[in-house]
Amino acid sequence: MSEHRPKPMAFEAPIADLEEKIESLKALSEQGEMNLTDEIANIESRAHELKKDIYSNLSPADIIQIARHPDRPNSLFLANTIFDQFLELHGDRLYKDDPSIVSGVATMGKQRLVFIGHQKGSNTKENLYRNFGMPHPEGYRKALRMMRLADKFSLPIVSFIDTPGAYPGLEAEKRGQAEAIATNLKYMVTVSVPIVSFVIGEGGSGGALGIGVANRLYMPPPLFAHTHNRRWLGHMRQHTGVNQIIIQNNIGLGQHIQHPLGDAIRIPGPHTN
Repeated sequence: MSEHRPKPMAFEAPIADLEEKIESLKALSEQGEMNLTDEIANIESRAHELKKDIYSNLSPADIIQIARHPDRPNSLFLANTIFDQFLELHGDRLYKDDPSIVSGVATMGKQRLVFIGHQKGSNTKENLYRNFGMPHPEGYRKALRMMRLADKFSLPIVSFIDTPGAYPGLEAEKRGQAEAIATNLKYMVTVSVPIVSFVIGEGGSGGALGIGVANRLYMPPPLFAHTHNRRWLGHMRQHTGVNQIIIQNNIGLGQHIQHPLGDAIRIPGPHTN
């Protein structure tokens, strides 16, 4: 499968220039006009080292830009790619379904599990439908319903976090946004099954914590999570195994896992469907 190449971000311009040069030389070489193998290998090596250098010295603004990139693989794409089977379940059984949170039951090998994730869109139409990944109270109550299902049948919970935060609109507040998030926080602290959470984009404040109080929290660099509540930062470090704060001033936290150089936006995802 060919590498997906989204439009480069501003800080990636030097990498993009070298990659264009590599493509041009490969085209000439394939036409049989000359043997450019050594030159191509040399430029590829330079591009790789440049990419390592740039992605090792990202500014907080660069990291936020990467985390919010519209070409990032989203929760549904990852769920359908990673799990052997995935059945999406809808609704909170109280009000209605919230498309900004997706959930269901899945299998991975012989392991059955419950999956919950924030869901953004890959274009304007989808983002309007998904409310840009900002859940309403019914989304958190759908997540709570799935947590209770997991607890009842002793199934581990896997959650994917990718939200700028819970929706702050008037209607959401009227329907009990704060209560819905608080109930989830309380339930996740006391639930009898393990919870493993992955930040796959951005983890915004209470909107992320609403499905992310976990036994283990993982973030592939260069992503970020943030909250203004220092008490919850302490709780996450104590109870989730988080042992590293990234970026200055508590902008992010999480255990780092291996990640492709150049970030996940270069992995074929929803943009290739």
